[in-house]
Amino acid sequence: MNHKGNIISDGNGIVVAPVHNTPNYNNQAITVKKGGTIKLIPTTDGSERYAIYNTYGKVFYGANSVGGLNSQTGAVVLGTGTQIGGDVFVGDNEKNIVYLGLSGKDSYLNGVIKEEGKFGNVLMILNDGAVWNNTAANAGNKGTNTVLNNFSGINGMLHQSADSGDVTIKKFDSHLFNVAYEHDKNDPSKILGGNFTIEKAIENSALNVFTDYDANLNTEAAREATLNALANKIYYTGYASGERNLNGTVSIAEGLTTSSASKYFADMSFDDTTGQGYLGKESKVNEYVKPAEQGAVEFTKAIIGDVSLTKEYQDAGVYDNGNYVFTKDIKINVDPEGNKLVAGPWLYTFSSGIFSGYNQQNVNVDLNGHSMDLNIATDQSTTGIAAVGATGKVEIFNAGAMSVKAVSNEGAQTAALFVNGGGQLYIHNGGENLEKKVLTVRGSTTNSTNGAVIKSMNGANGERSWLKVDGLIDLEADTTDGVGMAEGLSAVASTIDVGGGRIIMTKAGKNPGLNFGGGAENAAIRAYGEFVTQNYGIVNVNVIKDEDSPTGNAIAAGNNTTQIVGNFTTVGGMGTKGKINVGLNTPDSYWVGNFVTGGGWGVTPGDYGIVSLFMGNKAKWMGKASYATKLLMDSGATWEGYSLNNAVDATIKNGAVWYNINDTEEPTKLKSLIGGATEAAAGTVDMTHDGVVDTTIEQFGGHVNVIYKHAADDATNILGGNFTINHAAEGSAVTLTTDNSGFDVHKADETKAVLSSLANKLYYQGAVDNAEANLDGYVQIAEGLTAASAGMKLADVEFSADNGQASLVADTIRTPDAKIIYGSSEAAMMKGAKSAMASGALMWRAENNDLLKRMGDLRLDDGDAGIWAKYYGGKYEMDSQNTDLNLKYNAYQVGFDKAVGNGWSVGLAVSYNDGDSNYGSGKADLKDTSVGLYGTWKGNDGQYVDLIAKYTRLENDYDVANVYGHKLSGDYKTWGTSISAEYGKRFENESGFYFDPSVELTLGRINGKDYSANSDYLDTWGKSRGMQVQQDAFNTLVGRVGFRLGQQTEKASYFVKLAAAHEFKGELNSRFAAEGEPEGRTSIRYS
Repeated sequence: MNHKGNIISDGNGIVVAPVHNTPNYNNQAITVKKGGTIKLIPTTDGSERYAIYNTYGKVFYGANSVGGLNSQTGAVVLGTGTQIGGDVFVGDNEKNIVYLGLSGKDSYLNGVIKEEGKFGNVLMILNDGAVWNNTAANAGNKGTNTVLNNFSGINGMLHQSADSGDVTIKKFDSHLFNVAYEHDKNDPSKILGGNFTIEKAIENSALNVFTDYDANLNTEAAREATLNALANKIYYTGYASGERNLNGTVSIAEGLTTSSASKYFADMSFDDTTGQGYLGKESKVNEYVKPAEQGAVEFTKAIIGDVSLTKEYQDAGVYDNGNYVFTKDIKINVDPEGNKLVAGPWLYTFSSGIFSGYNQQNVNVDLNGHSMDLNIATDQSTTGIAAVGATGKVEIFNAGAMSVKAVSNEGAQTAALFVNGGGQLYIHNGGENLEKKVLTVRGSTTNSTNGAVIKSMNGANGERSWLKVDGLIDLEADTTDGVGMAEGLSAVASTIDVGGGRIIMTKAGKNPGLNFGGGAENAAIRAYGEFVTQNYGIVNVNVIKDEDSPTGNAIAAGNNTTQIVGNFTTVGGMGTKGKINVGLNTPDSYWVGNFVTGGGWGVTPGDYGIVSLFMGNKAKWMGKASYATKLLMDSGATWEGYSLNNAVDATIKNGAVWYNINDTEEPTKLKSLIGGATEAAAGTVDMTHDGVVDTTIEQFGGHVNVIYKHAADDATNILGGNFTINHAAEGSAVTLTTDNSGFDVHKADETKAVLSSLANKLYYQGAVDNAEANLDGYVQIAEGLTAASAGMKLADVEFSADNGQASLVADTIRTPDAKIIYGSSEAAMMKGAKSAMASGALMWRAENNDLLKRMGDLRLDDGDAGIWAKYYGGKYEMDSQNTDLNLKYNAYQVGFDKAVGNGWSVGLAVSYNDGDSNYGSGKADLKDTSVGLYGTWKGNDGQYVDLIAKYTRLENDYDVANVYGHKLSGDYKTWGTSISAEYGKRFENESGFYFDPSVELTLGRINGKDYSANSDYLDTWGKSRGMQVQQDAFNTLVGRVGFRLGQQTEKASYFVKLAAAHEFKGELNSRFAAEGEPEGRTSIRYS
């Protein structure tokens, strides 16, 4: 018989009694695996009633008989909220067995366990605050002695009432069990209730025996006598035979519940002959007094929502009523001994460094901006920080830099962060200065398939576990010969939210790139469902949601840098209901990996999982998607890869580019492709990769540019597969583009032939039989070295009603309206060369006044005149005026100076500056070598004058490429001169504090330079075409007003300097010319 629900009875609650012609006791069984409530209606005649009455079989209540929590019980505890109101009776036969499973602070047994035969055929599990109140419900059962064959559990409690009998446990397995005793009101050393005996204990078992405090315990002698009397109630008979597996403590607490804080405590000793507990001579009675401030910074005990395990943290002054408040950086190297916790559904027990479980007190940790380094390594399942059960909650506030590492040496389940059964784990490391509050997570197990660095599970109907990290993580995982961690982020029917950061999967210590296999092995992110609930597994990384909840929908990318290497998968052994949402929204953000195994084994019918990518600001994805993917690309984001099986819904707009790189023989297929709302907001599909196969778009919309290249020796040979659109939304437009290399665009016949071949690459299946007329098609010849898109040729196409193929409308060839064309008025080659020269000017200007620091040292007498050397570095970023560059440089200086009288010091310095600049698809190597003369004058009243003159040799070696794969290389050398003057006055008081306002003017000039840049463009004769560059002289005049606020001491100088600068000139003009193309001009203003 299987039963689920509550029982209210005016007789016995559950009865197993003889049935006619039943020869085997084992045939009689009742299983109420999820427990519930048994409530007995009080009798009026004094007759006995039992909550459970078993004389002929087995009863499983709050437990089932499949598997086992441990080898002793043979039962899995399921009974959260199990409430048994009444005594339990077991008849006189060794085959009569009762399994009781109680978990959570709302679970209890209020009654005695009465056995006629004393076979010990009761097996009990008490977990997470569950209580057995050993007091008789039937008057005739007062003082009944009980024998339990097996007892296990974590943080359960036995309350020995004043009229209770002895309790004997044959096999005891608990790393923490609490026994509460009452005492005489007048003499607290008289402990009431029966003895508690343990015959055999499993290794690392622990027992806490306590009574409550009253006014009679206000002396040291009274407390010592009471604690000794408590210890005398305990017998560990295995100790007499040499067993040493049980540790015991005795304490006086504020109350008689598991959450009662200890006031006085001592270690228990056991008699060598009888095993009886006592307070040994070396046992010290300790009083808990909270320190005024944090003491220790290194800890070995886990942080767990249980006051009886908080002594180390109480002693350090950081624990108070469930809250751990740290005011210093801390390290926790968890001692695994005795660390055995309930892991929740699908698992049994594990170890953890920070933990809150079923119905335990929540764990709140406030780091106050300090760092935490947490390490735990065990021989069982291991977690760094975990929350289990619907009421299990861990929250870490004001986190500084955190590091969490979990290791299992025996191949068991392992995670640095873990939630299960509805548990909640929140780590608050977001807000400002994210890079200083990164959460580093690592893990390892000797069976890597059991390892996920961040893991969320569920397994509880009506619940959803939630693991949330507001800020950045640094996650690295590796598998080598089956050792390591197979998954990065893994959510099973639960939710993981991460603010961004690094998620890096490697194999054998190397980045396997895109050559990942399927399945969960080396999955950077994995999400799937389960059979117990209809929950989706959800992983969100750097996304904005429509509500802050575990089921909130991702609607856009966040702004945090996010870097991911590894596959995504939405398949698992219990279903494919997975959602992975990732935001890539900075130039340094990327994902290198594939979306694999969205379907297959473990498929949930009708649900195959989905990945949503929100991309912007030049973020990158390199990979393929063979399953449902929603791709939203904006603002220069790029995708290098392909899609099969019509798997991807892509929106590509505002300069975003899809580099269609498909090295298979299968055609690329997209479910949909939506471009920009206007021609100016169009996205781009790049078909120039070698060997690109045919590409089909099922549903097309918006405005998209498609780029092709052609053979170098035959411009009419358009390379790459066809581009087919099956259906298009009304008002859609597509423009196919190739460049002008290898033919003369001014010759009408050559231009017509190239455009005609280009048009034939386009198919619109909606035009077949005139079914649709929603797509406008164009072909164009675009930029060369100096000829920008707006200066070349554009034409219309028309579509065949037979097969949808596009053909050129010859009489529409024209020099296009710039609004329709792809690109700006600057060719990519011009833009790259301009950016390279701009980088050189910026680096030169940065060092014009770099000797001011040395002159400041001379004025402040921080350094004596003589030989000196200095190193410094810097960086610039520019993204305006069609110039996008990132410059980093390192400078080295050596010089000599001397005092010459009348307040003057003069010197000579030589500098070398080495820089690297990146811009779009190009880079530059910059070198400046300069010699400078300088002088500084200091007046008696704090006035000063600084003068600098410098002469600099500038070298610039750069490369740039355009979207068609053509390259341009240039290098030049020129000279620059500058002079700088600064005047200021220092106001200083007697304590060394000073205020130093100043003004500065710097005048400089870079000489103009004419040079040739080399390209791989060919002319009509097959010879390389170059580009002539005329860089005008660059003149700069910078004024600056600022002040310095600081303090000068005998040993050091501290200051802060603020300044505002303005460029009065600063215009860099360049001209570009190439054979057969119009002259191009660029200009950048720094003012």
